[in-house]
Amino acid sequence: MDHKTNISNQFELISNEGKYIGVRSYYNYTINLYLLDDVFYELWYFRPTNVVERIDVLEDEKTLNLYIDFDLKTREKTTK
Repeated sequence: MDHKTNISNQFELISNEGKYIGVRSYYNYTINLYLLDDVFYELWYFRPTNVVERIDVLEDEKTLNLYIDFDLKTREKTTK
């Protein structure tokens, strides 16, 4: 199985069976966080093409905090 097929299969499983948790941005990427079977997954979308380029298992609590920070900053912008 090639890399793109593997990402496509993982994407289908995670996005259909997992629970969407949040979003953050990093350079030209929008990163969606999902929870599936007690594991957090990051789906990295490349904005110019809106294609998922990679899927990572989130293993770092500090990275989880980035989703909280991004959400708070987004809410602050919309309430001003």
